[in-house]
Amino acid sequence: MTSMPSCSIGKPRSTALLVPRLVILPIKVAILITTGAGLCHAQEGTAVFLRSCVRRHSPNNDAHAPMLEEMAKTPWQDILKTLESGSMKAQGAALSVDDRRAVARYLGASGPAILPEMSGFCATGARPAKTAMSWNGWGVDDWKTGAIRWSKQAMSDMFNWDCGQPNNGGNCPDNPGDDVDFGSSAILVHLENAHLENAHLGNAPPPNSRDILVAGQKAGVVYGFDPDRNGEIVWQTRIGKGCKLGGILWGMAAQERTVFAPLSDLNRADPAAGGGLFALDAASGKVLWHAAPPKPSCLGQRGCATAQMAPPSAIPGIVFSASMDGHIRAFRMADGKIVWDYDAAHDFSTVNRIPAKGGSFSATGPTIVDGMLYTTSGYPQGMPGNVRLAFETAQR
Repeated sequence: MTSMPSCSIGKPRSTALLVPRLVILPIKVAILITTGAGLCHAQEGTAVFLRSCVRRHSPNNDAHAPMLEEMAKTPWQDILKTLESGSMKAQGAALSVDDRRAVARYLGASGPAILPEMSGFCATGARPAKTAMSWNGWGVDDWKTGAIRWSKQAMSDMFNWDCGQPNNGGNCPDNPGDDVDFGSSAILVHLENAHLENAHLGNAPPPNSRDILVAGQKAGVVYGFDPDRNGEIVWQTRIGKGCKLGGILWGMAAQERTVFAPLSDLNRADPAAGGGLFALDAASGKVLWHAAPPKPSCLGQRGCATAQMAPPSAIPGIVFSASMDGHIRAFRMADGKIVWDYDAAHDFSTVNRIPAKGGSFSATGPTIVDGMLYTTSGYPQGMPGNVRLAFETAQR
């Protein structure tokens, strides 16, 4: 099984159909809210302090090191400097750079962030040199030397975020093309006893097994490249119209020789226009089935849409795909039938007692391991939210 790097797929506990259900566990975390860097620093810094510092800063220690209450009044940047070049340099040397920063932020008072010095800026008014090369393609590097073995251009696209700004922002090429890049990693699918369209020469029979590199583009096209023939395009299948936030945006998944591609095609003027999940044969690009998006129950809310931007995750028999309408759904691999649907766009009571709300799904797919499915809900460019959810599978 092959899936996007953002998806961790665990072996199911049973071959029976697994249907997730949301559970609140008394000890294990079932719902966590994502509050940003502050909570992360607190958790990491606590671990570093308990592991490396707690004895020295104990009231019963003869080192006379400052107590927690005193350090809490000191800017964390000053504590970091002490660990890096001050009186605690020896102790700080035993910690990694990340650990020193984490424990300093945990112990000290908050303050402005320390930004590293930056260099290498382009001169004012400089523009990219004209070139026949574009950015929208795939290539393979030789891992021993770093040399590019081959590259394949799908469509012309040198678009960047300066394009469309007043005066093109000073950094937009003269020939930017449309914003139809590959927004996610490709999937390498191994095909046993499979015939690849256009992948053999003359009358020679095709090999018994081949690899094919499958990539989804924001133009709404899925491509099959032959990595053993310098990226030759074996097939291409259009599943959507494509746009800046359209087509295949953040990723796909694969199970054996079937590729699962969610369609975004986000249309702010018509929130119910996009979305849908497609199953394609990796050898030929043929669409095996298409599951149209259900009518969204959130219509009228800001950010509601049927676009499916998030990468799916697959386990044997089931593929999970989430939507900007706040739903995460389980589709049967055989025919695309929806066998489970959960609406996360509501308020939650969380185990850490911080108010939380679900919203749109985008950018990241669910993680599935050891009978649990973990995902986050809420996207500022859709329906905002800040909740992390854990689902437990139940046999049916």
